[in-house]
Amino acid sequence: MGADPGAVFASTVLALQHRSPERFGEMLSHVDQEPMLEAAVTSALGWVPSPVVLPLARELLRAAEPLRRRIGVAAYAIQRSDPGSPLAGALGDAAPEVRARALRAVGELGRRDLLPNLNAFLQETDERCRFWAAASAVLLGDRAVALEVVEAFAVTPGPFQPRALQFALRAAGLKRARELIARLREDVTRLRMAVMAAGISGGCAELPWLLELAHVPQWGRLAAEAFSLVTGVDLELEGLAARPSQNGERHDSDQEGDVLEPDPDEHLPSPEPVKLNRWYREHEGRFAKDARCFMGMTPSIDGCFRVLRLGTQRQRIAAAINLCLLDHKAILHEWRAPAWRQE
Repeated sequence: MGADPGAVFASTVLALQHRSPERFGEMLSHVDQEPMLEAAVTSALGWVPSPVVLPLARELLRAAEPLRRRIGVAAYAIQRSDPGSPLAGALGDAAPEVRARALRAVGELGRRDLLPNLNAFLQETDERCRFWAAASAVLLGDRAVALEVVEAFAVTPGPFQPRALQFALRAAGLKRARELIARLREDVTRLRMAVMAAGISGGCAELPWLLELAHVPQWGRLAAEAFSLVTGVDLELEGLAARPSQNGERHDSDQEGDVLEPDPDEHLPSPEPVKLNRWYREHEGRFAKDARCFMGMTPSIDGCFRVLRLGTQRQRIAAAINLCLLDHKAILHEWRAPAWRQE
């Protein structure tokens, strides 16, 4: 089977559906040999009904290997099933990778009773533990110190920066969010993050800047997506997206073997900047400079549920986080789950 994550995911789902502990053990052995396959196995655990998964998750929590204990915690979290006291126990696990996954699960499962435990990790030297302790605390409504920790990750290049932006910008007040975006805009190497941040923050004052970037081929698609996240405009539905090239081909090489980097935004619609500017001028009155919007409306619980039902995947991620920040009793919606469980 090799190290193909797709094959591991499919094989794990089949092993679970057929209730074959031997086959599932084989999948875990692949992860033992190649830890990069962990995400494939964890995703599969979220794709099968909980009565099948949770007994296995309980066994994994008692495993000798830290990697398996972490998968056990992740299985409960992705199923959005509270393991109870074992989650608090996992916060004290000897392995930092297990502690980090448990800290993340505290926020995902809405365990507000464990908020005092999170505070002890805000000065943790392991950045995985420090980040997830702070992110979960912010989700659960404790922003006094935790928000500063998340903001530090949001302005620092690294693996946690994109997630940190999602939490920091939505939890911060609009003035504080604009200051964070300004810090990112100061450095041209962080412009991509600044564009993403403008959409995440929902600040209407950033819309003219995003329209300027819509004219720049390198940033046009990303800027238009950020613009849509604030205004709610659907580029393709409103006729604001550029038509694809006549041949519809994308060239992956330039001249004599020079290979171009893949475009991370190629799945997004390319805007027609002139039409997008015209649309904004016609609707500008809806977006006061000192206002914050999410998909064209003031962030609200009802609006979040609507986006969860009808939005694109990235819009649904935003809605799930916003919903938790608006209602700290809510459990973070698992946007990666199969449709039958999300419904």
